Amino acid sequence: MPMSRVLFRRTNAFLLLAIASMLAMSGCESGDPISRYTVPKELPGAAEVTATESRMLAAIISRSDQGWFFKITGEDEAVSAEWDRFVDFLKSVEYRSEDSPTWKLPDGWKQEPGSGMRFATVQVETSDPALEMSVIALPKTGDEESYLLANIDRWRGQLGLEPTPGGKIEVGEDVNSKTIQFELGDGTTVTAVDLFGTMKSDSMGTPPFAGGGTPPMMGSRAASATSTTSELDAYKAPDEWSAGQAGGMRKAAFDVKDGSNSVEITVTNLAAAAGELLPNVNRWRGQVSLAPVTQAELEASLQSINLGDVDGSFVELAGPDGQTILGVIAVHGDKAWFVKLTGDSELAEREKERFEEFVRSIRFRDE
Repeated sequence: MPMSRVLFRRTNAFLLLAIASMLAMSGCESGDPISRYTVPKELPGAAEVTATESRMLAAIISRSDQGWFFKITGEDEAVSAEWDRFVDFLKSVEYRSEDSPTWKLPDGWKQEPGSGMRFATVQVETSDPALEMSVIALPKTGDEESYLLANIDRWRGQLGLEPTPGGKIEVGEDVNSKTIQFELGDGTTVTAVDLFGTMKSDSMGTPPFAGGGTPPMMGSRAASATSTTSELDAYKAPDEWSAGQAGGMRKAAFDVKDGSNSVEITVTNLAAAAGELLPNVNRWRGQVSLAPVTQAELEASLQSINLGDVDGSFVELAGPDGQTILGVIAVHGDKAWFVKLTGDSELAEREKERFEEFVRSIRFRDE
């Protein structure tokens, strides 16, 4: 209990004793008024916010339509010792597809399956005490600089640091922070920071921002999400589809090829807040060289489709370069589900009916 509260209680107790003594000395006649005193009590269940010195290693790999977030947080000395291994790990990341990166773990690091929003969890067993690195991916919206700056300033805020000086990302080092940038083999930029400050006990759970400046707003469908954990339960894939590369956020994947033409079908999930229709559809439109649309234009082009008893929204996006996306977004429980066919326009048109049948066959379970 804080000392000020103890002294306050003792002072009130002393005053009550003094008053009782005065009444006893002067006598208490039947006509004397009776005074009542209320002593403040500590509110039950009141949680105190604690703050501890902490260090954070964090990075953003900004892809065309997704941001990948890597983060280690803990005691200063333990975390700072992992900086070189953290950077080596980031330099090893490769993307065979937008949704499925591969990497090489440093000796003493152990990967575990992801859960919820996490694509993966990595146990950093080279440190004492052991640390944990989270890997999360979210759809990306907004311009690149604002997107990176908003997330770095969010991390700085968690450690009690002021926003990035000058409102612009600068590679360099100061007393409490270090920022580096480098490119992966495919030209993708990695932005990594090493931050030291005071972590409040209630600041750990802030999720990454999907866009620049503010957390993603939930659309009308996402707003219906509950705390129920949603998992893929069953589906029926056409015999003509071949099994593709699944894992992590990819709960199912299939390939269809016809000569030099091909399409890929994927089923992925993210947190329900990532299920807003307009930014996701505009992200897909950009992937097939189409201009963004407004909310009104989107609503005019949306089609409804059911994934079992779950309502979904279906869009067909045929680009000028011969590429098409058939995309479905649905929110169930705590997850936003994305079912997507991407590839050659002619083959996509041929597979459209089978794709819709596949979507309707999908079932989810609650956990």
